Amino acid sequence: MEKREFKVGDIVIGKQQNIKAVFRTVYPIFTPSHERAIAEIKEDKIRLQGDTDLWFYAKDFKLETMEKEIIGYKLIKPKYRHAAEAIVSQYEPYYDFKKWDLNLEKDGDMFTKDSEQSKWLKEAGVLDLWFEPVYKQEKQTIQMYSSNKGMFEIEVVDGKAYYRPEYKELPKEWIRDIINSYDDILIQQRNGVNPYNVKIAGLHIGCMKDTRKEDWENVYKLLK
Repeated sequence: MEKREFKVGDIVIGKQQNIKAVFRTVYPIFTPSHERAIAEIKEDKIRLQGDTDLWFYAKDFKLETMEKEIIGYKLIKPKYRHAAEAIVSQYEPYYDFKKWDLNLEKDGDMFTKDSEQSKWLKEAGVLDLWFEPVYKQEKQTIQMYSSNKGMFEIEVVDGKAYYRPEYKELPKEWIRDIINSYDDILIQQRNGVNPYNVKIAGLHIGCMKDTRKEDWENVYKLLK
């Protein structure tokens, strides 16, 4: 594969199992099957999807797309949208084109790999210029913080969450209730005076202490 700079959304894996973070803590979690998407890039550092403040050096990772199944294509930039519509409209009846146009707008500018639109855009020589592949992701792993045991993982497979390594399913409604439990609370004093606001910053879940709301929200976004 030709070497290129990483971009947000790339699926990467660690070049070795033990990866040292920017703040020098070593994470022995990057096995060959532990692929993650890049959420943010700053110079030579990357933050992976599901992490909040955890950064790694990009040099310690490599692209993992060779074995990924392409399920569709997505516009690289919105400015290509009307030009793509113009090409498709030459082939497709008005009704079907408007339906595709509506899907393009509502589904994040994505269409399937085996669609007629994909074939026509490829024949026009613009599929790889204006669109990027969307890969099937059968599982995603979210890094979760705890104050007593460090980072732990929740794995999302086909829209369902599981706690590793026990692989215990965590129901969507249960996770939603956890998120709602972080809301600010008001302690009503008899004199009506509250000297400080009270906020729940962490919850003890099972044996994990002080888990964070934003981590649970990252899991919830992936659930069906």
